[in-house]
Amino acid sequence: MPKGSVVRLFTTPRRRPRGLRYLLPALLLSLSAFAAEPPRGKPFWLKLKETKFTALQGATRADVLKDAIALLDNEDPELRDDIGYGLALQWVYRDQVLTPEEQTAFATALLTRLEDKDKRKTVLGRSFAALSLSMIAAAEVKTPKLDTKLWSRLVFSACEELESETDLRGHDPKLGWIHATAHTSDLLKFLARDSRLTPVMQQRIVTAISKRLEKGDTFAWGEDERLAAVLRSLAVRKDVEKNIFEPWVIGLGVRWNKLWDPTQSKTLVQPANVVAPRGFDRAEFARLNSTKQVIRAVLVALPEGDPNKKRLEEVLVSLM
Repeated sequence: MPKGSVVRLFTTPRRRPRGLRYLLPALLLSLSAFAAEPPRGKPFWLKLKETKFTALQGATRADVLKDAIALLDNEDPELRDDIGYGLALQWVYRDQVLTPEEQTAFATALLTRLEDKDKRKTVLGRSFAALSLSMIAAAEVKTPKLDTKLWSRLVFSACEELESETDLRGHDPKLGWIHATAHTSDLLKFLARDSRLTPVMQQRIVTAISKRLEKGDTFAWGEDERLAAVLRSLAVRKDVEKNIFEPWVIGLGVRWNKLWDPTQSKTLVQPANVVAPRGFDRAEFARLNSTKQVIRAVLVALPEGDPNKKRLEEVLVSLM
């Protein structure tokens, strides 16, 4: 630096051409729109929907099924709900037009999206993969096309998703339905009706539901009824495990005690006129209240004389 020169600590930046101020935001917006564009473009899918999923427009059914997986992550409810899920509803459940090979490939792709073990993708994809798989599970009850290994993987992966999902939103003003708990419950409901369900799988499903209720938020979007439907499907099976709900309901009593009795005595009933103790766990109370809602919904559907109904009634009374 020449002697005597002045160092300017603050400088006025050169003015950029006015157009550049709008170039970057516009570029980012266009890139975002490009990223959201579904495979084959939205017009293709809208045409498919308009024709009740009959106009393949030169594509093969296998290719359409493969590309439809991407729709499940789309933030556009029409693409995601009406078309992504609607395709599974129409082809798999209503029309049952898929060959065993096509149904196996479709189920495998959906299952891979559901598993998303690191939860690096959007909850939308996991949730709507579960909902689409529920149509496969429903169709499988009547006409099995999946081999036992893949079908069994469905059971355990659905249980894992129910337990581990962290985004429990029901409905979003912008995105529409998210509903991961409800959609995964729908999948488990139909799996629980399948003759291939083993005693180990029965207990695994009950455990998954109990863990979801134990560590989940309180539900305000009908999730309690969808969870109850899974338990009802289990309870009415001819081969249901005896006392299948017992490990779950015993745990409920222990948790209820901790709310009202610091000494954790064996009684399950809240003493009359007891004031909530200091440090009362409001979140736990809300979770247990949601659990009671699930139990009530199960009881409505069970016939009189059912041993599981009698036991659940006893537990419900004890949690009042």
